[in-house]
Amino acid sequence: MIYKILKKIKILTYAHSSFLLISIGSLFFFVSNIYAKKFFNTNEFNEWIYIISLLSFFSSFAMMGQDQLLLRFSKIKKKFTIIDKFSLSIIFISLLLFSTISLTLFGKNQMGVSKFEIVLLLMLFSFCRLGYQLRRVNKNFLLAQLSLNGWKLLLICIILLTPIIGVLNLFLFSFGIGILIFLTSILRVQIGALKKKNIIFKYGTSYFLSTGVMAILVYFERFIIEGKIGINEYANFLYFFTISMSIYSILASYFGFKEAIKYKDNFDIAILNRDLSNVLKFLIPISCIWTIMIYFFFPILDMSIDIKSLILVSLIGILKCFYSILSSVMLIKMSYASIIKINLITISLLLLFFLFFNLIAPNINLLLVLIALTWIFRSSLIFFFIKNSFSS
Repeated sequence: MIYKILKKIKILTYAHSSFLLISIGSLFFFVSNIYAKKFFNTNEFNEWIYIISLLSFFSSFAMMGQDQLLLRFSKIKKKFTIIDKFSLSIIFISLLLFSTISLTLFGKNQMGVSKFEIVLLLMLFSFCRLGYQLRRVNKNFLLAQLSLNGWKLLLICIILLTPIIGVLNLFLFSFGIGILIFLTSILRVQIGALKKKNIIFKYGTSYFLSTGVMAILVYFERFIIEGKIGINEYANFLYFFTISMSIYSILASYFGFKEAIKYKDNFDIAILNRDLSNVLKFLIPISCIWTIMIYFFFPILDMSIDIKSLILVSLIGILKCFYSILSSVMLIKMSYASIIKINLITISLLLLFFLFFNLIAPNINLLLVLIALTWIFRSSLIFFFIKNSFSS
């Protein structure tokens, strides 16, 4: 009996090892931030926060979404990953263009991070992300997540060396795991012509638009409320929103990460409906437990909170998890024309919500309602296009 239980635990651990890695990486990164806040001097902490903000920006925009081309058009043949040569060209052109944009935005910062160091951070992060996509194509999910999030694990292990090597080198060294995985990944890569250039270019354009829309969605609440409420209230809202959304962000990242490859090989509406149903059954108890925990522990977390806001944030979290699955179908299976239509309609909706919010008195709960409506609308829109495209 004990042997069977241990065997089952082992199987479950292996099957969900990538989720464990995402969770551990998030926890370690959280602890690293607490350590930096407590023990770094002012200059070190300012540089730390600035580099983290750079990496956050890179994670949203690096390669302008063109790395998704690897996921859609690469093929596996005799243990080798076949990459379309035109896709690869677009990826590296986008990376060079994004480097120029990054230098324009951040090159004259007052934190002491030089232009060369900004480009170096961008390149190392981008290579880790490419290693992540290549390993996803090979269905090696653990190494994929290690390539993308391994720096968070290594960061906490070497953070005590900060007085010796400095904050910047701390981050540069932490990318070592991801770079190693990237280098081992390209050993099994072959370059070929898999699709017509015009098709790849059209999908590249649609992925670029999707990346921009997603960045707006992620930072939507900050765009429309900043400057409309007091600085302290704004800071408290961001802290509350970030902490409350943390578990949903981890789950959404995991769902989207795993389902994309599954849908590439096998997809129909019945599979999607089953997956959405299973996710809902999983999220309802998790969401209830998490909401209760946040509500009762908010004095320890030093948060200002009300139950209406907490329930709305939980709803937004569940919707983001649903969206991560629908988004996987959109990026892997839908036509570039449908992707562009969905994004243009979403942009129009966001503009309407922005205008509406500016016409009324600022209200946190109303803002959360608008965010929830945005996720509902975009998810419903994607599902509508999927159903029209794949229903027999």
